[in-house]
Amino acid sequence: MRPSDFGQDLLPNILKVLNAQAARVARARQLVEADRQLIRIGVSSLIGLATLDLLTEPFLRDNPKTEIVVRAMNLAEMTQMLQSGQLVFVFGRVAQDLAPSPEWQMVRLHHEPLVHVGKGQTAVPLAEVVLADLVAETFVLVPDACGLTRTTCALLQASGPALREYPGQAMIYRVLQDWARIGVGSAILPASRVEPATRAPIVLFCGQSGGVAITCHALWRSGAERPPEADRFAWFLSEVAPAILAGLVWPGGSVRPRFTPATASLCWRGEPAPPARVVKW
Repeated sequence: MRPSDFGQDLLPNILKVLNAQAARVARARQLVEADRQLIRIGVSSLIGLATLDLLTEPFLRDNPKTEIVVRAMNLAEMTQMLQSGQLVFVFGRVAQDLAPSPEWQMVRLHHEPLVHVGKGQTAVPLAEVVLADLVAETFVLVPDACGLTRTTCALLQASGPALREYPGQAMIYRVLQDWARIGVGSAILPASRVEPATRAPIVLFCGQSGGVAITCHALWRSGAERPPEADRFAWFLSEVAPAILAGLVWPGGSVRPRFTPATASLCWRGEPAPPARVVKW
C-alpha cells in the first residue's frame, strides 16, 4: 500500500507544518519556563533507572538549580521530538543515520553485555554460551521500540539460519524472563535488566573472547541554540559520563551489575548510587 500521487505531493508540506507547530510549542514552553533550568531528555527502556541515576546524579549535584525531566518512550517518537525541538537530548540505541550528519552530535554512553535466559531454564546454567548454539531455539521478543529486538534478530541471523520467533510478543523485559522460565521460549536481554535472582550466561560469538553487547548513545543537535544548563550537560555527556559508566561493577565474573539488597540500586565502584533528582515526564 502506498500514497497516491496527490498524497505524496502533500505529505512533505504536512510534515513541515507539523514540525513547525511542534517547534512553536517547544518555544512557548521555553518562554513559560524561562525561570526554570529544565533539561528534557527522551530515554529508551534499554537504559534502566539505576543507570540513569548514575549518569545524572554527579551533574545535578554540581548544578543544584537544574532539573532533569525524563520521558520514557520508543526510539521513533523520541527521535522525532528531538528533531522538532521538544527534547534536547535522547538516550538509547539511537538512529545511526542521524549521527554522521554535522547537525548531530553523538557520544557512546553504555556498552552492556547481552545475556541468554534459556527456555524452561531450571538447572544452574553455564557461565557462557556460544551464540551459534542458540539458533535452533525459539525466541520470545518484545516490540521493536527500543532496538533490542532488532539487535537480537541481527545477531542470530548472522550466526545461522532464519530466526525462530515465538508468534506472540512480551511487552516488558520482565515478561520475557517469566515466559522463558515457564517454557514459552528463550530470551536475550541486557545484563542489567535480568532479575538479580536469575543466573544467566553471557552470550558469545563463536571464537570470540568477549561477550556480545548492546550499545546505547546520547544524541543531541550540535550548534543549536540552547540554554547554558543544556550546554553544560552536553559537555558532561561528552567528557564525564562515559568514564562514570565505565566504572560499573561486574563482580566475580558475573555479567549482572551488582545490586544492593535494600535499594536494588546499581553500584558504581562498589558503592550504592545515590538517588538523583530526576523527574519522570
